[in-house]
Amino acid sequence: MAFSEAQKTDIRFYLGYPDVYRYANPRLENAIEVVGGRPESQAKVELLLSLLANVMGANAGDPAQIDKALQNAGLKAVESADDRIEFGDSSGEGTYSSSSLNSVSDYGRMLVSALSSFMGVPIASNVFGKGGYVGDQWSQTNGMSNGFGFLMNM
Repeated sequence: MAFSEAQKTDIRFYLGYPDVYRYANPRLENAIEVVGGRPESQAKVELLLSLLANVMGANAGDPAQIDKALQNAGLKAVESADDRIEFGDSSGEGTYSSSSLNSVSDYGRMLVSALSSFMGVPIASNVFGKGGYVGDQWSQTNGMSNGFGFLMNM
């Protein structure tokens, strides 16, 4: 067994590694090969990838959890004769911030953390955050010493 190319791409994505620099990150690529060579380990990673796909909406079926949270973030309240149910941002600022969205993002980060721990590879960028690509600092923060991600003391 081995990971498919799509699964390898998902692993890189969720751990926040730029795909364009994958040749320069032997630690992650080696981890993908080692874990993908062990059926029990591969099954664990596939489960995490499936859960992450549910959060991001890559699986068919129900809308992504993150999409549901975004929709609820914009909805202030639903009232009926008997109930008042509030969703979304209570600050009135019209942002997409909500406890529901924050919970989904926290869940995604928890799954990414589990993937990182299991594979023994640091998280390079937070795909559930607002910051996006952090520039070439990802290589320094992940034990790499130059802009291409190679260790200088090999």
